[in-house]
Amino acid sequence: MVIFLDKKISIIASFLNEEENINEFINHIQNSFKKSNHIDYELIFIDDFSNDLSNTLIKKACIKNKRIKLITLKKNYGSDPSIQTGFDFVSQKNYATVID
Repeated sequence: MVIFLDKKISIIASFLNEEENINEFINHIQNSFKKSNHIDYELIFIDDFSNDLSNTLIKKACIKNKRIKLITLKKNYGSDPSIQTGFDFVSQKNYATVID
């Protein structure tokens, strides 16, 4: 077993209009990390200018779980720039991965 003593995993998830999938995705990530109580994480969502309720659903999740962060872009930049924005918000001493 790998134990991350002073680090946590940052998961960067860029999205556009994913209101039908957001809650299931959040639940899946949270449940995965509950099974491994030795690993801390943060979930960084990058909203690439959605026009559905995705942003609202994630804001509600942020209130319930301080490990969830939301960055809202002011226009649609596309996947790669959105993901790069996510890296700008990764906490120090973290490992980072991307789910797109």
